[in-house]
Amino acid sequence: MPRLELFHLPGACSRVTLTALEMTGAPFQVTVPRDRADLAKPDYKKRNPFGQVPLLIFDDQPLMENIAILATLARLYPEAGLIPTNDSWLASMTLSRMATCASQLHPTMTRILFPQLFCDSSPEALERTRALALGMMRARLAAIESGFGDKWWLGDTFTIADPYLLWITNRLVLLDLDDLTDFPKLKAHVARVKATEAAQRVLAREAEYVAEQEAAGAQLPPFLRPAMAA
Repeated sequence: MPRLELFHLPGACSRVTLTALEMTGAPFQVTVPRDRADLAKPDYKKRNPFGQVPLLIFDDQPLMENIAILATLARLYPEAGLIPTNDSWLASMTLSRMATCASQLHPTMTRILFPQLFCDSSPEALERTRALALGMMRARLAAIESGFGDKWWLGDTFTIADPYLLWITNRLVLLDLDDLTDFPKLKAHVARVKATEAAQRVLAREAEYVAEQEAAGAQLPPFLRPAMAA
């Protein structure tokens, strides 16, 4: 099996990849940049030209983007159950859910948290962009809630799509953007996924990473700090 090294920022979407690695049971290394500025350095951008996480190194080969990484880990470690292997339709539905997170929910979350990337810097424009994005997020969540299973996103089958969805919904709660009162199935899902062994191990890891960063004097974004290691 390959040597695995994950570049991860606490609270970022690379938490999904970290959860997947925990689920595989395979040995892996985690490298936590001091701050986001480290992702813009030339050495890192040679591996990921977008200067983002996650980045997973397979031996010496870099792979970026959650969907590609998760699908690759699912092929390498089929016993982990990241994507079902005994039901092709469930496998396709898992990929569909992962794509929903990556193409629908995550970009909307980015507009909520960083509206300055999508409009001019006037207070009115920033607030309007954030409000529109939050409205879009709630519409997306309503659509997911309406067809949600009784336990996991795909009914009785836990997949890596569940931790991916958790990363979105948990952030909304922790950053006081939405308490999910209008989405009772999703609210229950947050607690259910966070109680899994893999999620608990990830949160413990992140707590260590955050403590190490703060001890080293790293400047963690104050508005994102509540979503780290939680």
